[in-house]
Amino acid sequence: MSEPGAGSDAAGIVTTAVQAGGGWVVNGVKTWTTGGQRADVFLVFARTATSIGAFLVPRDTPGVEVRPIDDMLGTRASMLAEISFTDVVLGPDALLGPSGFTAGMVLTGTLDLGRYSVAAGSLGIVQACLEASSAYAAKREVGGRPLAELPLIQAKLSDMVTDARAARLLIEQAGRLKDAGESATLMATWVAKYFASTAAARHASEAVQIHGANGCAPGSAVARFYRDAKVMEIIEGSNEVQRITIAGQAERETTR
Repeated sequence: MSEPGAGSDAAGIVTTAVQAGGGWVVNGVKTWTTGGQRADVFLVFARTATSIGAFLVPRDTPGVEVRPIDDMLGTRASMLAEISFTDVVLGPDALLGPSGFTAGMVLTGTLDLGRYSVAAGSLGIVQACLEASSAYAAKREVGGRPLAELPLIQAKLSDMVTDARAARLLIEQAGRLKDAGESATLMATWVAKYFASTAAARHASEAVQIHGANGCAPGSAVARFYRDAKVMEIIEGSNEVQRITIAGQAERETTR
């Protein structure tokens, strides 16, 4: 979905899919595509004459060009790519369902699952920060005392424990609603993603602080957590967008 000029705002998509010869011709550029360097088929959202449609595009289709994106701040194992589509000709079966249905169901469903994965990944970062920081604080000494005995360090660790448990409960709730097919899973996932990603960024920063210069060293695990956590606050809908969405949904629920 993401393009050079469209990220969290799906309405900003400018990639086009024009009907021609019984099929479709796609033109545009997508970026920050997770797994794009390796994927054999792409799920591409493009603007049609009436709405936004979702298309399956094989990698080896003429006109598809994949360019790796390296040296990102975080999530460097995502194998990101920029993908351009130049007069890419597709058959009529490339479109997933009626165009209007696709925009509502496929786009919403894809984003929802993406947010859920980010929430879970953010929880993993918080848990990893807790484990790394606890182990380091237990063995590192300052003034003849382990860091773990210092009240300020204990406060940081206790906050990690609390937020990890809270994030896990929010994610479990959203997961149960998904399994049950409840529409409330959308709101639950927004909340879980917002809370978990914010917690990940905060505690990754604290983990680096606890580790001191060792946390900034090349190859430091907590340095990686710090970089990855910042990305979690941006992808699958930035946290600013999440807050607006959560507030809007809360208003609708309380005024109806």
